[in-house]
Amino acid sequence: MSKNIIPIEKLKNMHKELKHTVRWFSPKRVILFVLFFSVSLLGGAVYMITEKNKRLKDEYEKQEVYLRQKEALERLGLHIKAAESASRGYTLTDNKAFLKDFDADTRSIYEAGQEIQYIDDSDAKQTSTSLFLQLDTFVRQKVTFMQQVNALCAANRDSAKILIASGDGLRLSDSITAASRHIITNYKQSIALSKTSFWRLKELNNSIVYYSIIISILLIILLFYFLTKEIAATRNLGELIELQKEQYRTTLGSMAEGVITTDKNGRIKYMNPSAEQITGWKKQEAKNMPLHLVYDVSSESIDEPFDNIVTRILKSGVAITLENSTLLKTRYNEELIINNSGTP
Repeated sequence: MSKNIIPIEKLKNMHKELKHTVRWFSPKRVILFVLFFSVSLLGGAVYMITEKNKRLKDEYEKQEVYLRQKEALERLGLHIKAAESASRGYTLTDNKAFLKDFDADTRSIYEAGQEIQYIDDSDAKQTSTSLFLQLDTFVRQKVTFMQQVNALCAANRDSAKILIASGDGLRLSDSITAASRHIITNYKQSIALSKTSFWRLKELNNSIVYYSIIISILLIILLFYFLTKEIAATRNLGELIELQKEQYRTTLGSMAEGVITTDKNGRIKYMNPSAEQITGWKKQEAKNMPLHLVYDVSSESIDEPFDNIVTRILKSGVAITLENSTLLKTRYNEELIINNSGTP
């Protein structure tokens, strides 16, 4: 009997071919790259949409700030006119009934000014803070002027009339109106620039999103194509391996020589029919058994057991060429003279 530890040379060639298929630019790597790139594009598209929504929210908030400022400035102007009318009416008629709501209008003026200042503090980037400081100064000077007129009127109406005729009150009113208009104009310009920037960015983002989605869809289609090719290649490779296995089984099964293969620990993995017939063991029974229990050999010259061929190959790491006059004791204690060889 001649024993080979490993199948024929074609198995080595097949192993090299299979290793060669696992290269850097393999279909699996391409599929993973396409999948990663597709997910990245879709993630970028989602990010663009999120950023656009943030910008849209900012634009809405700017419009809200503009409307709040405009309403506060309008209220400020109305209360100043009401207080001024009360002061003038009292001066001209000496009727204190005109001053009935003067204090309330004055408080409303300060409240409107504080609201304007609060809006400016919460949105300082939109307009110049110096404008609000100027407006606040003019408002306080206007209120002080009207209070002076009322105080003079109580003591000397003619002096109050002279103060009104000086035009200082009108100049303060004009300054307040001019500052209010300047603030509104700045807001309008800021909103107009912001809108232009927003729509330009929106068009750019939309283009990027659309192209990202289209490219992602194309890449996903390409991904399915590669997956289909990979599945087909895997199936073909599996069929080829099964065919080669069948060829090896047929080849080994038809050999007159007995062939036994083991793992590196010397446990039996395969026996061809000739090996079964010679040893008396069936491969299903012998599978995973230690080789020395099935392949019990000794030297014919000294009739003593010696290390089996697998043990010697594992120790030396080299093939053992044909050995003559080896005794094999079968399962049924028959002794056969065999020729013995092995390959790591």
